[in-house]
Amino acid sequence: MRTIDVNEAIDNNPFGRFQWSVVALCALLLIVDGYDVFVAGTVLPTLIAEWGLTKPQAGALQAWALFGMMFGALAFGSLADKIGRKKGIAISFVLFTASTLLTGFASSPDQFKIFRFIAGLGCGGLMPNAVALMNEYAPKRLRSTIVALMFSGYSVGGMVAAGLGIGMIPQYGWKPMFFIAALPLLMLPLVLWKLPESLGFLIRQGQQEKARRIYAKIDPSARGNDDMLVFTETKGASASVAELFRHQRTLRTLMLWVAFFCCLLLVYLLSSWLPKVLQEAGYAERASLVSLFSLNFGGMVGAIAGGWLGDRFGLPKVVVGFFVAAALSIALIGFNLPAGLLFLTIFIAGATTIGTQILLYASVAQLYNLSVRSTGLGWSFRCGPYRRHCRSDPRRRASGPTAAAAAELPDLRDPRGRLGARHAGLRDQQRPPRRRRSARRSMRVGTLTAGGQNIPAGQRHASADGHPDVAVGAFASRLRRPSSSG
Repeated sequence: MRTIDVNEAIDNNPFGRFQWSVVALCALLLIVDGYDVFVAGTVLPTLIAEWGLTKPQAGALQAWALFGMMFGALAFGSLADKIGRKKGIAISFVLFTASTLLTGFASSPDQFKIFRFIAGLGCGGLMPNAVALMNEYAPKRLRSTIVALMFSGYSVGGMVAAGLGIGMIPQYGWKPMFFIAALPLLMLPLVLWKLPESLGFLIRQGQQEKARRIYAKIDPSARGNDDMLVFTETKGASASVAELFRHQRTLRTLMLWVAFFCCLLLVYLLSSWLPKVLQEAGYAERASLVSLFSLNFGGMVGAIAGGWLGDRFGLPKVVVGFFVAAALSIALIGFNLPAGLLFLTIFIAGATTIGTQILLYASVAQLYNLSVRSTGLGWSFRCGPYRRHCRSDPRRRASGPTAAAAAELPDLRDPRGRLGARHAGLRDQQRPPRRRRSARRSMRVGTLTAGGQNIPAGQRHASADGHPDVAVGAFASRLRRPSSSG
């Protein structure tokens, strides 16, 4: 009987058909997740007109979903470390798809808020668990690329929301945008049947037979063998917040939280308010929704390109470079650019904000070991710009920076063609966090976990060689600006 370290085996074996199926399933789940997140931004201008909402009230509608995502990331991230990734993903998926469907029946802003909050719980719970699961099945040499490729489904979901909004909202109104969420519920049997459980979780639970069946799909030569599977991880890890600051991770954890705050602030500000901002600046409804499509298309390209670059040059360097490009591109959106150049700038902004968010998820997944991976992802996600929704200013109490930006919309078009002085002040919050100089991580002694027993393991190498060749296309379309509507 052999003893097989599944971490080492996954790193050394080719990336096969079974692992590609995990990528496809997780990407499909994140397409639905991304649709749910971005659909609110597509219907927001219609809701403002139909319900007679002020801009702070409209910001509150968006804020409830974000609050739900914060609590969902915390609750389901820690829960999945105890009950398994597959169950955590399935529960989150059912929660946000069912709630999104019910949102279409909302007849008042209060009902809309409740359904969006529940949907946010599921969205926030699915993301960290999908990233943690994919990180486990990806070899170290391809990990950043594979996680980024899987997470690009999130941007595809935003593109679907924008594309459907362009064709459906003017003719059928906003409610069918939420009724469409009934279709993804049909995917649930496929998820329960095909999505594998975490190998590390099964091994820690002593479920060797289930783990061997899954491992045989990765390495067909192990089929029928009575091997002992073990999982390498650092010792003493428990699913607790305190564990995130142990093993000399305090500074890295805090810096990642700061980076998540800055990045999520930009992502949700753009996804929630960009269509409305462009409409107030004189663009037609169709053109404003095309901007959301460009933003998410850029996010998809940025995620794949960033993951490819991260595997070659390291994620910290790529993240810092993306933050600098994001600050410049978002600042340029505030000027009176020609239509084609404006949408190209929005594309770059999407690539360097949504793309950076995806790279940060990959960074967190690589920093923490299996036992606290979902907890680390959940707490990093929790450090987004949610607390800002609770300021004493009544115009910010419900929606934070998005409502602050919305409150300035009537002043968008000053004689210089800028977005307004106070709106420009938001860009001061968008500076990239300083990148910490860190020494190369030394090799550390781990333990092999098998059926609840800790077996001494030798030293582990911190990196592996070998990189994929990925070609990424460029966005080159130009759109004609419609006539101003006032």
